[in-house]
Amino acid sequence: MSHPFCDPVTNPVEGQACIAYNQKNNSWNRAQIVKVEPGQTKSRIHYVDFGSYASLPNTMDNIRKKEKDLSDPPFYATKVTLAKGIPFHGTTWEADVNMGYAAWALNKIFYMDVVENNDVMSGCFKKHHQSPF
Repeated sequence: MSHPFCDPVTNPVEGQACIAYNQKNNSWNRAQIVKVEPGQTKSRIHYVDFGSYASLPNTMDNIRKKEKDLSDPPFYATKVTLAKGIPFHGTTWEADVNMGYAAWALNKIFYMDVVENNDVMSGCFKKHHQSPF
């Protein structure tokens, strides 16, 4: 089941933009090759609009070159870190809150809406999943 309009990736390179077949949603999605396995038989793929990862065989049925117009819009899933979070009341966090937050959030993927209020960017968490790493 290959994408009919794009050429296959013949020599995958880490960081290369591509489209990759996503078995979870049964469609072709924008992606980036994040790791090429030894022997170049498989690649680790990051679906840039969903944030998920997969290991796929380097075949034309799984990974294809991306046409330029597909790379024009920005990626919809962006890896970020949280910094300078302040408590709603006060200026510092208690040590047990820091440890609890780290246990809850460290190395996890979060889905959030970005909200701007009085020139301050805030994130509103919607849900989280285990990290793909």
